[in-house]
Amino acid sequence: MTVVIQRSLNQENESQEIDLTALTAFGEMTTDGEPDVVVELIDLYLKDGAERVTQIKHAAVTADRILLKNVVHTFKGSSGSLGFQKIVELCEQLERLEGQDNLNVLMEPLEFEFTRVCDALWKFRQSRIG
Repeated sequence: MTVVIQRSLNQENESQEIDLTALTAFGEMTTDGEPDVVVELIDLYLKDGAERVTQIKHAAVTADRILLKNVVHTFKGSSGSLGFQKIVELCEQLERLEGQDNLNVLMEPLEFEFTRVCDALWKFRQSRIG
C-alpha cells in the first residue's frame, strides 16, 4: 500500500509517496484474536520516532557528536526496517556530517519528512482499526 501526502513546501505543491509495503507485510503476522501487529508497530514508531527527533535536535544544538551519531543510527535503523527510505537517507547524511552549520540544514528536512510519515501512519492506522 502507498499513501500519497500532498504538502506545500516553498510555495510549491509536491506529491510524494510514502511506501507502506514493508509495514503492511507485518500484517501477515497478526493472528485472529490477537492485537494487530501493524497498529502496535505504528504506535511504537510514532512514540519512539518523536523522541528520536527531539534527541537529534538536542544533540545538534549542544554539538554532542556522540549522542547525535548514536540517536541518528538508531532512528535510521527503525525507519529503514519499516521502509521509510527518505528518513534513512537524511539520517545517513547526518551521520557523515562534521560541521555544526550543516546539521541545522538537515534538521528541517528531517522534521518535515518525519511529519509526513506520521501523517501517513495515522491514516493507515485508522484504516486498520476501523
